[in-house]
Amino acid sequence: MLLDEIANYLASTGIGTVGVSIFKSMIPTEAQNQCIVITEYGGLPTTKVANYAVGAAPLEWPRFQVMVRSNPLTTTGYYSTARVLINSCYRALDGLATSLSSVRYVYVEALSPPFAIGLDDNERQMFVVNFQAAKEITST
Repeated sequence: MLLDEIANYLASTGIGTVGVSIFKSMIPTEAQNQCIVITEYGGLPTTKVANYAVGAAPLEWPRFQVMVRSNPLTTTGYYSTARVLINSCYRALDGLATSLSSVRYVYVEALSPPFAIGLDDNERQMFVVNFQAAKEITST
């Protein structure tokens, strides 16, 4: 599944640890302040080509977002440390073309550079970057 594949890939680069600093879909309440969460959202229609049966399109185009939450505003370097982390995620994923969990990602591209979206209720800075992937469709 997309979130598992991306989370595990980021962990394999040394950016964080799944379940400790990298989360899928939501941030648990017990999570450390500075962390990463990956969520998926609506992508583009599947690629259709001649001679493929109904439901057998070769590519799907999912989209996902990587969000980094910083340490609290009162922490020295709260902004710059989180900014470096979101940039690391951006560099690790933008242009990725590989197989993850035996699923081939033809191409992953950032839809924009990372950007700040403001502070959460606990004065932690949040950054996001959105991606689109060209992913081969598997039978599962």
